[in-house]
Amino acid sequence: MFWISMSFGIFWCMSSQAVEKRKGELTSMCDERVRMLRDQFNARKNHIQAMSVLIATFHHGKNPSAIDQRTFVSYTGRTAFERPLTGGVAYAARVLHSEGEQFEIQQGWTIKRMDSIE
Repeated sequence: MFWISMSFGIFWCMSSQAVEKRKGELTSMCDERVRMLRDQFNARKNHIQAMSVLIATFHHGKNPSAIDQRTFVSYTGRTAFERPLTGGVAYAARVLHSEGEQFEIQQGWTIKRMDSIE
């Protein structure tokens, strides 16, 4: 009976140490994943900010625009890997809500809103 309780005590001690070690490793892995996601997000945010500057520089306030839609679509297509969460996003001139349906029919596109539930 003594050896059984001694074996159980050793097993319990080693098991609890292994659990603590796994918890530490899991915490470390989670911290690393958070760092990677933060870096990835910052890179994508910087790229989207660069696109905003491109649009502001070559389109807004210019009549006619210094960048046409084909050039912009080509650029966004070539750099889509930089912003995988924005796949399928295209730039268009500002469209009033009342003109949205007509714009979709004319362009053959679908305007999607971030706050709409589908």
